[in-house]
Amino acid sequence: MKLSTLQKALSLNLDPRVYGTVAEIGAGQEVARFFFRAGGAAGTIAKTMSAYDMQFSDAIYGESKRFVSKDRLTLMLNREYGLIQERLMSRRGKDTCFFTYSNTVAARGYGEKRPCHGWVGMKFQLEPEEECNEIILHVRLHDITNQQQQDALGVFGINLIYSIYNSWQDPQAMVTQLLDDLGWERLEIDYIHLSGPKFKDVDSRLLLLYLLKIGHTEMAMFSPQGEPELASEALYKKDLLIMRGTFSPPRDKHFSLATESEKHFLGREGGEAGKSKILFEMNLAPGSKEEEDSLDIEEILERIDLFAARGYSVMVSRFYRYFRVREFVSSVTAGRVRFIMGLEHVPQIFDPKYYDGYEGGILAALGHLFTGDTRCYIHYKDKSKGEFSSLLSSGIPDSEKQLLLYLYERDKLIMM
Repeated sequence: MKLSTLQKALSLNLDPRVYGTVAEIGAGQEVARFFFRAGGAAGTIAKTMSAYDMQFSDAIYGESKRFVSKDRLTLMLNREYGLIQERLMSRRGKDTCFFTYSNTVAARGYGEKRPCHGWVGMKFQLEPEEECNEIILHVRLHDITNQQQQDALGVFGINLIYSIYNSWQDPQAMVTQLLDDLGWERLEIDYIHLSGPKFKDVDSRLLLLYLLKIGHTEMAMFSPQGEPELASEALYKKDLLIMRGTFSPPRDKHFSLATESEKHFLGREGGEAGKSKILFEMNLAPGSKEEEDSLDIEEILERIDLFAARGYSVMVSRFYRYFRVREFVSSVTAGRVRFIMGLEHVPQIFDPKYYDGYEGGILAALGHLFTGDTRCYIHYKDKSKGEFSSLLSSGIPDSEKQLLLYLYERDKLIMM
């Protein structure tokens, strides 16, 4: 039977094994509040901490470059877990699984419209006196008010602590519970790293891909080393050259088209080599429930490793339409965006059925796609027809050819 958030908090409060500290910076004492509301919090909480002022926080945890960062979270976890070990191990260490839960969050401020996000983590024992384990996550907050975001963080924190102590033997089941009573529309997980003696055989990259598969996030970024990374950091202020596909598997032609496109961007459009970035977007948007269930995340990870072997970043996503990719990257970079595609992919963009169910249809979608300085680099082989003739003969419906001409004449479609 699925428990409510308060029932989970009460269950933890009544568990004599579990005892620790809660340190939260950001939207309030969200997680601690649920423990106290449930009753019996003295059974779980040794201390709560909230150091909002930067100078106070630096004095307690040490300095870090940014208030909301993985570095700050790590400082918080190490400090608080060290204190509970130092002060309580001799008295109750033989019978207690100690934990420290921490978060540092940039929640919605008064009158602000900035993207809201945070780092969340735990150091925890699963058996008394064992070496600690650790989980670190990055979340994106989608609620529009501070109060809603506070509530979402509280629910998420209780879900995290409860799932760790009740489902740790099955990491996939454990992460499945993280968005109970939430959903990715409110809170999205785009980074996870799990370590420690109980998880030495767990690949955190597979857990992140599993979160993507079950719909707990819409995208995940992987670095040129094949490791998870934040899109907001990897793509910040970058000009992006994006190629979409399933890449099953990635082939030499994909890399050659990307290289050719980058040369055009740097040479003909005045792009800066240090500022531009080729990004392969592996699209996993399922067409049916059967397709979703059949996604093989280990095989997807093999493709990511193939890109890493060539030194490229990969974004794995559930974005169905091109304009959704554009909307996402525009939230993390103000740079120019170029989509790389073959001529055979153009008819999809200009097919009205591709936008069935989307309010505004093809006109609204293309407006979102080509907003700002966004263009499509279209590669074609037969140069004898000429650029626009090739576009017209690619299979675009007659009803959309005037729209095609409009975008072509405004240099939104670049033939290569």
